[in-house]
Amino acid sequence: MPDHPGAAVVGAAAAQVGAGHRARGCGCAAARPGRGIPSLGRGRRPGDDHRGLTARGRRARRRPALSPHTGAGAPGLVHVVRRPGPATARPRRFRARRSGHRTADRRRRGRRPAVTVDPNDYRRVVGRLATGVSIVTTTAGEIDHAMTANSIISVSLEPVLMLVSVEREARFHDAVIDAGVWGVSILRAEARPAAAWLATRGRPLHGQLDRIAHHRGETGVALVDDALATLECRTVDTHVAGDHTLVIGAVLSMDTSDRAGDALVYYRGQFGTVS
Repeated sequence: MPDHPGAAVVGAAAAQVGAGHRARGCGCAAARPGRGIPSLGRGRRPGDDHRGLTARGRRARRRPALSPHTGAGAPGLVHVVRRPGPATARPRRFRARRSGHRTADRRRRGRRPAVTVDPNDYRRVVGRLATGVSIVTTTAGEIDHAMTANSIISVSLEPVLMLVSVEREARFHDAVIDAGVWGVSILRAEARPAAAWLATRGRPLHGQLDRIAHHRGETGVALVDDALATLECRTVDTHVAGDHTLVIGAVLSMDTSDRAGDALVYYRGQFGTVS
């Protein structure tokens, strides 16, 4: 029997390495008494790295020696032999995905099916928005063109800009684009017949303003005589928006009527008045 627990392991290691050689991996003599060597471990061969590295390429840790009073057998250090334990899986390294992938994932998760809106329902809904009524006029080829509009918007104060939305299939569309100038007459309540006439589809092209009292403005466009206010504009920009074109004009001149009166409005598909 060996005189201490580590002697058998040391002898086995010395037999593998051979006489006169040092046991690689421990840094000590093959059979030097009082020293222990770590286990060669699974897959480890004599002649491997002599700096005490394990089979995984890590340095073996030395456990602290026990007190000479607690060990059995020979006095001094107790030789502790590391034996290969069960293999443990390395923790997976977390790799952050690129921000673009995360954005795409969020977009896919937040994607909603397309919603189809019925144009007639849309017309009925926006009809709850009460708007003023105006007559927009222009002159092209010595012919006066006019239409009723409730889509007049004040766009800007610096510079002073106004917008009118024109249906692309209307005859007035090409005329106002070609002319580059146009007038706006904001109607009073008494001008309901004129508004209804110029909103009629298929009306004659010539003589549209014969039944409406009007005069010429500074740019030569026709302006309604008894309007609450009139403006003349020069086109500075256009934007195609669906089946309409947004025509933006710089205001060149404007005037208001001294006579008080109610304004003509359009609400829920009908003309009305507001004081």
